[in-house]
Amino acid sequence: MSRSILGTLAISLILAVAGCDSSTKTDVADIITDQGNPTDRGTDTTVTDLPRTDYGTPDTPAVDTPVVDTPVVDTPVVDTPVVDTPVVDTPATDTPVVTGCTGACDPATDAASCMADGTTVCACNQNVWTPVTCSDFCATSGGTGTQCTTTADGPNCECAWDCTDTAAVTTACTNTVYTKCTCGAADPCKWLGDNYCDDACATQYPADFFADTADCDCGNATAVDAACQGGGYTKCTCAAADPCGWVGDEYCDGPACAEAFPGQTNLDDSATDCTGV
Repeated sequence: MSRSILGTLAISLILAVAGCDSSTKTDVADIITDQGNPTDRGTDTTVTDLPRTDYGTPDTPAVDTPVVDTPVVDTPVVDTPVVDTPVVDTPATDTPVVTGCTGACDPATDAASCMADGTTVCACNQNVWTPVTCSDFCATSGGTGTQCTTTADGPNCECAWDCTDTAAVTTACTNTVYTKCTCGAADPCKWLGDNYCDDACATQYPADFFADTADCDCGNATAVDAACQGGGYTKCTCAAADPCGWVGDEYCDGPACAEAFPGQTNLDDSATDCTGV
């Protein structure tokens, strides 16, 4: 409120008081005195507002704590390559079928085989290819049969024997052919003690054979000599000692001996009789 307004209020109060009690002046003076300086003529003095000073608490600037990203290290996954194991086909070895059976051969390397007609064996005999008809072979051995069959042991004529047929067995005995009948434990040919080793029977017919122990004793010079003269392969004639003197006779005996007696050390004529034959 300005001073001019205060002066107006003071006059109003004086008039009001005077109307109530005109004899007392001191009250008026007090009021006037209380109202301020009487010399004030209503001139307002400009009040200069002081600038407001902010006494507030300074804001503490927020300090950002930098977040350090921890790098994620990827562990590389090493793929184990799948190695395919190649499947190697084992080629089936077919026994060759011979259409012709003539000319020179080497018994050390040339194997017998069934001929195309299915009834004949082509065998290397005395270094010459020789056809053997199964019907003839079976008849010679006291049996019957016509077919040539390839087995695990090579080509063979399928012969059937009747060991109760005395005539047939006698034929096989005469031709000194090893069959299930001639090699039987009953020894129908009476080959025991004949000074000839028939140990081939034990190899070919292990289920039923006569044990030719006495004749197959390599210390029996008579038996060994008989086998040598007959050209038969026995454990004695094929022995490494070469009692028959077959090494260097221009006939290859080593492969046949090795096939007949794989469990012993046999004569070796590979460098003398089995080269280029």
